[in-house]
Amino acid sequence: MRPLMLASLVLVALAAASAGAEVEVFHLRNGSMIIGPILKESPSVYYVDLGYNVLTLPADQVATHTTMAQAPQLVPGESGATTAALAVAAEPATPTQAVVAMAAAPRKYGSVNEMIDAVSPGVGVVSNPRGLGAGFVISRDGRMLTNFHVVEGERFNDVTLYIKEGGRAVQKKFSNVEVVASSALMDIALIKIPDKQLEGVTLDPVPIAEDGSIVVGSPVYAIGNPGMGRNILEHSVSEGIVSSRQRNINDVVYVQTTAAVNPGNSGGPLLSAAGSVVGLVTYKAFLQDNIAFALPTYYIRHFLANEEAYSFSKLHPNTGFRYLPPE
Repeated sequence: MRPLMLASLVLVALAAASAGAEVEVFHLRNGSMIIGPILKESPSVYYVDLGYNVLTLPADQVATHTTMAQAPQLVPGESGATTAALAVAAEPATPTQAVVAMAAAPRKYGSVNEMIDAVSPGVGVVSNPRGLGAGFVISRDGRMLTNFHVVEGERFNDVTLYIKEGGRAVQKKFSNVEVVASSALMDIALIKIPDKQLEGVTLDPVPIAEDGSIVVGSPVYAIGNPGMGRNILEHSVSEGIVSSRQRNINDVVYVQTTAAVNPGNSGGPLLSAAGSVVGLVTYKAFLQDNIAFALPTYYIRHFLANEEAYSFSKLHPNTGFRYLPPE
């Protein structure tokens, strides 16, 4: 299987500028960047035009903002990372896809500890009667990614996140977390925390890196929840390097890494030194150490861009139903 790449990209800032609108550059507290004109604002919220949708942006999440004219260093083309941060897919334009695209701007951290501390609130435990794994937040509306095999056969799951409040991590458990979409072939699933349970809760999405942002030898970090007897070792971190970017397993190409993973790491993020997701931790070698595999970002983007095609349905083959072939 080859990933279907999106060929058409739109730069929101350029489209807005050509229409004569004043373009604003918002730098968020989590390191993400949003580009677009302000349609309306109040002391507590900005309404930003994304061209195909209007984003409601809480003012307390904005670190700084200025106009595009006052920030010439952000002109597309001067930096690959900047261009990626501005670019959003034109077709199809789903909320999930837009957030993932805008969250791609990398951050610089003073240390690995600082990076892990910043990313950890977006990584959680995904559990159900069959067992548990990991997952990570991709949007503030409660959408998360995990492995298909973590939620296989389960319509609803529990998610536990450790959210920072007042400088400390507070455990938050969410129930009836629904499986929205899944692919057994890519072993990926999109789940959604119910809106009512998010009232008063601010989630920290984990940014997804640009495709091809790592090379063989790049340092990477896995965060997950491996078990040891009856104990769950939440937010265990292991370090490694990229061993291969093109390891074919059952016609799906994976990132191979030396980072240690174990049962309970499934569905967690494989992170770059910039704290961006470069893969979805999926497999490890049986009876061998330091050989693990993660689904690359181009498969993740393809899955999110085609969410409707993978959406949960009683008639969808990913649900486990099997049909007799036509005579």
